[in-house]
Amino acid sequence: MGLEELPPELIERIALLLPLPDICSFRLSSRNMEAGGTHSHFKTHFYEKRIKVTEPELRKFAETVAAGGLPCLLRHVTLVAPLYDPEYLQCDADDKAMEIAGLNAVNVEDVQDAQLDCMLAEIKGLEDDQAAQLEMRDRGLDFALLGEAFGSLARHEVTLHSVTTEVKVHKGDVSRARHPLDQACKPTFPTAAYLSRLIFRVLGSHEVPIRALHLFNTEAMQDCCVPVDWLKDVDFSRSSTAWQTLSSLSLSLSNKLINRYVGAEGVLGHGWLLDHRLPTRPYEELLAESKDAKNFTGLVRLLECCESLTSLELSRVSLGLTTNAISHAQDAGILHAVDQVKMSNLTSLKLQGFHTSPDQMLGLLRRHRSLQHLSLCIFSILHAEPVQRAQLGECPVHQCACLIVVMLGSAATEGPGLGELTSFTPCPHLPDIRFAFDHMLQDEVNFMERKVTTHLAGAFPLTTSAMSLQELPQEIFDEILQLLPLHDTCSLRLVNRALAFVATDTDFKARFRAKTVEMNETGLRRFAKAMKCGGLSLLLRDLTLAAQVYDINTLSDEIDDKQISSFGPDTPYASDGTLQHVIQPLGPEELKKMEADMEEMDKQDEELQKFQESKMDAFLLGAAFSGLDKHGIALDSIRAEVILYQQDSSTPVLPLWGFDDQPTWAAANYLTQVILNSLNLSDFHVEKLDLFNSDRMVGCSLAIDALSKVKFSNSHSALRNLKCLSLSISEGYDATAEELDPAYFEGFAGLLRSCSNLTHLDLADYRLAMYKHEDNPELYLLQSRGIVQALNEAQLPKLQILKLQGFHINEEQLLSIIQARHTLHQLSLRAIHLQGGRFQPVLDYCTQDTKLKDILLDSLFNQGKLQFSPPWAIDKSIENPTYDGYVDLKAHWRRGPDAGKIEYTIYGGGIRNVTELNWEQNIENWYGPHPDGQSRARHLLRPEEIWRALI
Repeated sequence: MGLEELPPELIERIALLLPLPDICSFRLSSRNMEAGGTHSHFKTHFYEKRIKVTEPELRKFAETVAAGGLPCLLRHVTLVAPLYDPEYLQCDADDKAMEIAGLNAVNVEDVQDAQLDCMLAEIKGLEDDQAAQLEMRDRGLDFALLGEAFGSLARHEVTLHSVTTEVKVHKGDVSRARHPLDQACKPTFPTAAYLSRLIFRVLGSHEVPIRALHLFNTEAMQDCCVPVDWLKDVDFSRSSTAWQTLSSLSLSLSNKLINRYVGAEGVLGHGWLLDHRLPTRPYEELLAESKDAKNFTGLVRLLECCESLTSLELSRVSLGLTTNAISHAQDAGILHAVDQVKMSNLTSLKLQGFHTSPDQMLGLLRRHRSLQHLSLCIFSILHAEPVQRAQLGECPVHQCACLIVVMLGSAATEGPGLGELTSFTPCPHLPDIRFAFDHMLQDEVNFMERKVTTHLAGAFPLTTSAMSLQELPQEIFDEILQLLPLHDTCSLRLVNRALAFVATDTDFKARFRAKTVEMNETGLRRFAKAMKCGGLSLLLRDLTLAAQVYDINTLSDEIDDKQISSFGPDTPYASDGTLQHVIQPLGPEELKKMEADMEEMDKQDEELQKFQESKMDAFLLGAAFSGLDKHGIALDSIRAEVILYQQDSSTPVLPLWGFDDQPTWAAANYLTQVILNSLNLSDFHVEKLDLFNSDRMVGCSLAIDALSKVKFSNSHSALRNLKCLSLSISEGYDATAEELDPAYFEGFAGLLRSCSNLTHLDLADYRLAMYKHEDNPELYLLQSRGIVQALNEAQLPKLQILKLQGFHINEEQLLSIIQARHTLHQLSLRAIHLQGGRFQPVLDYCTQDTKLKDILLDSLFNQGKLQFSPPWAIDKSIENPTYDGYVDLKAHWRRGPDAGKIEYTIYGGGIRNVTELNWEQNIENWYGPHPDGQSRARHLLRPEEIWRALI
């Protein structure tokens, strides 16, 4: 069919994979395509806009918004003020030397003539842009153009969800912007203050509704702030729609900037923020000036304008030279300004970087009785007595989020030149309050009970003379990180830039390399959002996608029988190595709990079925893969798994402990189809794809006919990038011998054709049920024959490693597989049952007539068990003492000058001891069939019995 005949859902899916220019071309192809392509995804490209505060960009913004149309879909505006710093590059040019920052030091390199010419050209560009920026401000074009744009938004009845301000520093090539955290940058607060005043003027002059205003209080804008006293020069007298509709305000403030002062130790004060041309002033005079109430009148007027404010977030940054006394005075003034204004609708308050007294904190909380959420980050309470701390816990706050709270036992002595306290002296009487820790990659807040004293004491020693965390040796700091869970490490990194640098080590980043995503709505939405936003999520290399199975029937039978008759991870073993049946009667309370658990599992299963029927799982997984492709991320592996819920909806177990194979196979088939269809529509790089062929997925396999429902594409597919494919396959759950014709294996053949660049292939053949094998012995012969035929017909010109497991084939079929692969370097055979012929001709061909360098053999059957002869035999008891007395089942042949034949003898006897029984049960676990689900290995897989997914 043509594109115009496609359903709107498919057109939207196609649009999801295209960049904006291609979507526009797509819509211009015809009127029908324009209607079909103009859906939510296309419109989202216009929801957000970053605007550089320069004349060309502001003029373009004003013109596009004035015209109306799609640009009026705008919801989130980010205004970026450029800061041009040619002086930094000019110093390098004058010295003809360039400073290069290394890991531990700054290295100086000489500048060559060609480099000098480039530097001079860059300086000229920076100076020109700086001059143009100043001219725009002098002429008032910034206010006129931005005001014109906001006026147009008001005329088109646009409601902005957020306005965010940022500063970008240009100190080299004008095309390369730097964050304000760059230590070599010039001060950013004048530019921040300029942009704040500009946005305040515009909002006060135009009637555009705004819900949230973020002024430099984002993660990217650390250390970028507005001195609090600069707000007093802003006119907040005019009440506009913007102020009336504003419900969320986030602002990064600093102290009033002070200069050098005279104290007991002489002239104090240094640093690049200070103006040394100004005379020094007495310390007492500066302290009194910092306490002046006029410094905070601007903040009071700003808060008074925001009549509908429900959320307030204030961050305090230390700017320039300060002392404890001056810093605490500034904090007290800011918090007093918040306390002065009656904000009757305020429900959320977040304070970062403040020092306060308990009286002031209590007064603030009691005044704002509507507060429901309080967040204190890097917050210090001075002079806090036990009674006052208890009163803090009794304030009407429903949720208290706390990253690190430092309770100081005594206040800093007021005096000139006294530095910040670096010791932590917690109070032992701190009440047990519920704190919320924000997880970096989670949407909701996870609550955990934790005493601050316990948290700090577990992280580092607490004494009155202890050094700060930043002064600890890197080795000790690494040991601390090893003891902290991920969310606490993330909180620690948010303290300041220095700690973020030392805490971002290899071990911390490794926590983001692997991720398990459960294939439900919560897990997939969170995963898709993380891949879209980027950040540390882009360190992902190993992805596990887990399908959920709710086994309600097992729990229902136990409730009906009023007893548990089962085997599982905690079940004891009989003397012969098999699991014992444990029968345990159930009391009334246990039955009531099990009924509630079954009801919850039934609800979860129903929600999962609706989610799958809506096809949102495929959509969200495709969106996540698109995010990986957009950011250029190459995954090392994607692994498919199935997890079972049998006892309740929160205790997952591995398929090995399942009672009913059918729902496990159905979940595996569905998950495979979702993954392969998403990979067919993506083009990012994946090194390995593992479909239920790992230690954790013993007792789970993929029905080979499920692959026939996947439409494989030979071009522009992520499958073409695969280097390694590992999968466990079985016949269909209800398959009959009559169904196993060549068409039955076409999906498997299509998968191999799509993976044309494979270098490593690992295939395991699973026999699904014992009764099928007994009733129809031809079933598995037909299964193996179809797999072998598809494998031989596949064009895999780069295949170097081949591993076959669990197959029931004859000598001719096995030999044909090897003969068709002239590029093989390594061959592995495990649990191969030769139904006709002998292994010896096959092994002789491999050692004499091929280029194989390694041959690995394990548990082979040919009218008995093959026991290999030296020197290639491997004594299994060396690596696993449980196999003592049962050796030579494995062999490893390596090509060399003196490499001879692989020889073996056949042992046709039965099981002789428990060790041999364990070995046989393990083979049945891996490759089936196990009667009634009771074949379980005693010693293998024990570490992996219980699911430990990192969601």
